[in-house]
Amino acid sequence: MQIEIVKAIYESIDFINSEKDEDASLIEKALEEKLFSEGGSLSSIEFVNFIVSLEDNIGKEFNKRIGLISEEAFSSASNPFASVGDLAIYIEKLLVAQQ
Repeated sequence: MQIEIVKAIYESIDFINSEKDEDASLIEKALEEKLFSEGGSLSSIEFVNFIVSLEDNIGKEFNKRIGLISEEAFSSASNPFASVGDLAIYIEKLLVAQQ
């Protein structure tokens, strides 16, 4: 399951990178890449677009609808959006909870 989740995350990173200006820094496709945290690669608007894209990619890959944004996600002691790896773990938990 993790491989498919990371693939969906990387597809959303590709989408965000394709929307960036030619001279802008691109988001790397690596598990340790910081996303939406201190020193993260995503601006607020990019974060929203990334989440919409990712929810769509997860829906296509797993034939399930999940909502990544919740009060629980933002009130958690650890930020599930801090890095690609953290996000993959969070998504796996959400998908397992739906089974």
